[in-house]
Amino acid sequence: VDVRSVSRVGGSDVGANAERIRAYLRRLRQEERP
Repeated sequence: VDVRSVSRVGGSDVGANAERIRAYLRRLRQEERP
C-alpha cells in the first residue's frame, strides 16, 4: 500500500502531511484489533 499526502499550496508543510499519514495508520491499526 502506498500512502501519500501532498500539499497543494506552498513548498513545505512543516511535517503536517507526515503526521496526517502517521495518525491515519494509527487509526487503521486500532481498527484491526478485535
